[in-house]
Amino acid sequence: MIGEEYGIIAMFIILIVHMIYSAATKKSIIRSVLISVFIIYISTVILITFFPIVYSHEGYTHFGSIQSSVQIVPFHTIKNMLRYAPRRMAFEQVGGNIIMTIPFGILLPLLLKRKKVLQLILYAAALPVCIESLQLLLGYLLGTYYRMADIDDVILNFMGIIIGYIIYFVSLLIYRKVRKSRADHKNNDLTGA
Repeated sequence: MIGEEYGIIAMFIILIVHMIYSAATKKSIIRSVLISVFIIYISTVILITFFPIVYSHEGYTHFGSIQSSVQIVPFHTIKNMLRYAPRRMAFEQVGGNIIMTIPFGILLPLLLKRKKVLQLILYAAALPVCIESLQLLLGYLLGTYYRMADIDDVILNFMGIIIGYIIYFVSLLIYRKVRKSRADHKNNDLTGA
């Protein structure tokens, strides 16, 4: 088994390399901080969705199967969670999958220079599909299927990213409106109107 500590060490190495690169290339501090926050966020998502990594080797048996590790019926897991699981567990699973990806929806538009809606939607779909596909691939390569690739996780993660985009764009509109209002007041004060 590969524990979370290896993922945390890798995150710090990537973060240090980024900071050295940013300092050497004299990137703007704001952009450098945003990228650092994004690295920490993505690393945290990887820690949550992949670690601990269970692998099969001598002394351990191959367990699980690809058929039992894939769920492709939309809303099947969500429905069962809400119907049969204790409320706290259902909230952690359903709510956790949404909440986990909200920061992606906020951070990505801050990092992209051009914020085309179609591009953002493609990123919103790509992240959860990549997570679920890599979980399945990792299980196959390591000989263990300890995580399920579930279409409902893709749906919930996608919803979280869209909620993040909405939070970003509403915040941007409010910011622009406040900024314009302040500029109008300043102009009025200067002209004496």
